[in-house]
Amino acid sequence: MKVLVIEDDAMTSELLQLRLAPMGCNAVFASDAQSALTLATSHHPDLIVADLHLNTGIGEGFKLIQMLRQSPATARTPIFIHSVYIAGPDDMPEVQAWADGFLPKPLRLSDLKKLIDDVARQVSQVS
Repeated sequence: MKVLVIEDDAMTSELLQLRLAPMGCNAVFASDAQSALTLATSHHPDLIVADLHLNTGIGEGFKLIQMLRQSPATARTPIFIHSVYIAGPDDMPEVQAWADGFLPKPLRLSDLKKLIDDVARQVSQVS
């Protein structure tokens, strides 16, 4: 399964790489909105995991998710927010329209495994 991770913290990116690879994921990483948009178009991910607070602040993450939802290439791609700021939909209800779910930081391996299994099952049903 192809995963796009949008994360500007190098340690978090490394942790996600270490966790995703054994789960059979081909992960690519972007640390800013422009790189994320480029990779989303070229990589055609099955799943996007996005931090909200990128280099320029939380606003960049919100705008990026809106752009991903508006792009024909990623409009239907599951997007999960991985953030300290959001543990679930009640924390920031305005994000519910854009995100399919949430992975709170710090990351629990069981939450990531369940997400990967669920998305992999959906991808295999579509294929």
